[in-house]
Amino acid sequence: MNATERRIIGYTAGAHYLSHAMELTFAAVLVLVGMEYGVGPAVLGGMANAFALAFGATALPAGLLADRIGSRRLFVVCLLSSAVAAALVAFSPSLPLLTGALVLLGLTAGLYHPAGLSLIARATRARGIALGYHGVAGNLGVALTPFIAGGIGALLGWRAAYLFAGGLSLALAFVVHFSGISEGEAPAAEKPAAPANAGSNGRSLVTPLIVIFGANFLTGFIYRGSVTFLPKHILENGHLGLFNMDPVAAAGSFTTIALLFGVVGQYLGGHLAHRFRLERIAVIMAFAIVPPLLLMGVASGGLLVAAAAAFAFFNFMGQPTFNSLVAEFTPRRLQGRSYGIYF
Repeated sequence: MNATERRIIGYTAGAHYLSHAMELTFAAVLVLVGMEYGVGPAVLGGMANAFALAFGATALPAGLLADRIGSRRLFVVCLLSSAVAAALVAFSPSLPLLTGALVLLGLTAGLYHPAGLSLIARATRARGIALGYHGVAGNLGVALTPFIAGGIGALLGWRAAYLFAGGLSLALAFVVHFSGISEGEAPAAEKPAAPANAGSNGRSLVTPLIVIFGANFLTGFIYRGSVTFLPKHILENGHLGLFNMDPVAAAGSFTTIALLFGVVGQYLGGHLAHRFRLERIAVIMAFAIVPPLLLMGVASGGLLVAAAAAFAFFNFMGQPTFNSLVAEFTPRRLQGRSYGIYF
């Protein structure tokens, strides 16, 4: 990779980290929010789902915008608007306003993925490896947020955790804005070999794309439910202490330990996607997450954390493969909107 490619991966990786930090902060402080407003898992789960639906709602518009106005501009808009929305969450005085602010945060943070992934797909030669590094940054956001946001929430209150995430988003927005980088500077990606089942026109690509989108729908359902309630699940069933730490912070720490295995999975998955047939890896990874997921439902103590770690490892190992498959089966000029549908 040359310097331009490395800079693009660096900026997209930072934005990817923050996108998932915004996404997972509510899960990290979910118990504290419930205690403040006196609500249980059903209400909190509904709030998390409202955020998730909003997070997905802007994906397709973001993909269209990435194709039309460019990813760098969309980055700045995403980061600035997410910072504002995070501040609104932090200063929400009531549960209905908090829910509305979470929906707004979902809409703004949801702009990121189609823009970032389409940029990497178009601008890097070793696409699988680039997506693996990009995924590592996102996984760090997923893994570290329960520890960081949970710790900040335990010490300073859950609102401070959102102010912290919003401040980072604002800082990165200024860095990207003044970086001078443009996707037009990046070298054209090497044209990949045509998939074995690709015909002379785009119609033969529709069926595999539908399969890929459907797989992402199902794994997204699993991912969202798992990471939203994992800190609470470990708090209630882990029965694990850590250095006399506050129980909420300790649960967040064990969640982080488990999710850090996803970082390793992303890295290995990126190299596998670069070296082997994507379709074969995708099937293997889809089946590999089943045993640890089932074990998470019945285990307790250290075995629960180990099962969560195995689930994170295999779940995130498959992401570079599926992200590469979207690019593989989509014409270059339509990759932004294709990632929009995917997310």
